[in-house]
Amino acid sequence: MSKREINTKLQMEKFLDGNLNAFNNIYERYSGRIYRFIVRQFGTGPQARSLYITIWAEFVEARKDHTSPSQYKIALYKILYRCLQNCNANQLFLSDAQKSNSDSDSDKQAHSRIKLLDHLRGLPKSLREVFLLRHEIGLKTSLIARILEESVSDTERKISQAIVLLEQEMIELGYIDEPVLALYRNSRMLKSPTQWDNEIYASLPIWMEIGIQGTLIKEGMLDKKGILNTFNRSIHEAKRHVHDLTNRAKQDLSRPINRTSHTSPN
Repeated sequence: MSKREINTKLQMEKFLDGNLNAFNNIYERYSGRIYRFIVRQFGTGPQARSLYITIWAEFVEARKDHTSPSQYKIALYKILYRCLQNCNANQLFLSDAQKSNSDSDSDKQAHSRIKLLDHLRGLPKSLREVFLLRHEIGLKTSLIARILEESVSDTERKISQAIVLLEQEMIELGYIDEPVLALYRNSRMLKSPTQWDNEIYASLPIWMEIGIQGTLIKEGMLDKKGILNTFNRSIHEAKRHVHDLTNRAKQDLSRPINRTSHTSPN
């Protein structure tokens, strides 16, 4: 077992015990992979942002259902896959960063990476998902098969088919200087935006304390306005409720004083 696997297991174990620093380490390790997995398919718009935060909220919520660090790690990938299945994303589009690069970058290798990602988004959904689970997230074929609840041979076939289709598309366009997998590895430069990271860290104590149900996130995660609007609205309503209670309490306290001061003597 590698040092990386030992550290991952240790951090998962610590987080299951409620260690917030352990979450920071887990997030730092996996956030980039999950972010790229999402934007490869949905771009960087509000839908992707809501989906990204929902996945991490579900991961924190899943602590109550797991005692094994290894199973909890697998749960992260299952949550990722399930949330993507539940997300209605009929329109796939380039991320903002990829749009700007495609308009201005004249380097052939950079263009070839962009074209590869274009074709990746154009793959059939089942092939695109297994390719990303294997070559973006870095999962072994056997684990992907467990997540998708299919045979290892079926998973291997899908991965090979995805690579063949991508190679054919790139050859037809004249991009044959670099193998598809090497080209894809060179495209793995995207990281989650700082604003998204900050929202995760700001929400973590609330998720840990009262769970997703308490913040109304789970109920609103497929809302068109997005998970964050739902969360912010619930916080705003809570603050307003506290404000109203405070005002009523002040009024109740002032009434006896007012009645006493205005009562005429007998």
